Amino acid sequence: MKKHSDNIKPGSKVSENTSQTLDSAKDMQSASLDAGNLTDKPRHPGGRPTDYTQELADTMCAELSQGRSLRSVCQDDGMPSGKTFFSWLRTYPEFLKQYEAAKQESADAMAEDTLFIADTPLEGEEITIKPDGSKEVKKSDMLGHRRLQVDTRKWLMSKMKPKKYGDKLDMTTNGKDLPTPILGGASAVRTDDSSTEASETP
Repeated sequence: MKKHSDNIKPGSKVSENTSQTLDSAKDMQSASLDAGNLTDKPRHPGGRPTDYTQELADTMCAELSQGRSLRSVCQDDGMPSGKTFFSWLRTYPEFLKQYEAAKQESADAMAEDTLFIADTPLEGEEITIKPDGSKEVKKSDMLGHRRLQVDTRKWLMSKMKPKKYGDKLDMTTNGKDLPTPILGGASAVRTDDSSTEASETP
C-alpha cells in the first residue's frame, strides 16, 4: 500500500487501518454523492429504473430494514437513483408508509450491529516516524473507531425509534400526565368531577 510519508515529520504518528477498515473507507469513498443521485457508480448501459414497481419497493425496503443506508442500497445493481427514490416517496403514499416501517425495523437491526461491533476487535496499525526516519509499527485494537461506529448507530436508533432507544423518559401513566407536585408534600389529584384536591403525602 502506498504511504504518504514525504510530508510526515520525524516523531509524528500515522494511524493505518487493517483491510477491514480500509474496505470500509473505500466503501465510504465510493459512496460519495452528487447532489441528486446518491451514487457515483458508472451508469448501467440500460440506465437505472425510473418506473415505480411494488417489486422494487419491496426489495429496497427489505434492504433498508436490515440497517443498510439508502446510499448503499441505491448503489446496488438494478436499483433506482436517490433522486428517483425520493420522487417515489412523494408520489406513492403506500410506499412512504412502507419506507417508514422499514426504517423503524432498521433501528432494531442496528442494535444487533452494535453488539457485533462491540464484541469484535478491529486490529489496526499505528506508525511512528522516528527522528532518524525509521518507522515503528504498533498493532492494537482500534477502540476509537469502534466507539464511533457504535455511537453513530446509537444516535440514529434514538431518532428512528425514540420510544425504545431514546434517552428521554416518558413521564406518563398509561398515556396520562402524572399528578403535578405541590409544595409542602402534597400532590394534585383530579377527581371524577374534574375538580382538583390536595392530598397529603405521608
